[in-house]
Parts: sequence; C-alpha cells; structure tokens
Amino acid sequence: MTHKDLSHLTEEQIKDLIKRYYNYEKIAQLEELNVMYLPIV
Repeated sequence: MTHKDLSHLTEEQIKDLIKRYYNYEKIAQLEELNVMYLPIV
C-alpha cells in the first residue's frame, strides 16, 4: 500500500526516494519527484 502523496511514483522511484532520503540528500534535490513532505522534528 502506497501513501497517497507517493501514489504518482513507480515502485522504482519510491525505492530511489528512500535511498536518497537515507543518504541525507537535500530536500531541494528531491523536489523533482513532486513529493509533499513534512520536516522531521
């Protein structure tokens, strides 16, 4: 089951997003995927 904000992404794009997120890639670089995000506090 995919979160509604990720539903426009393919499975491969989601895997890439997760990998990039855990590699601390800057949010601005991830905006190309049009993902709504909330900062982690």
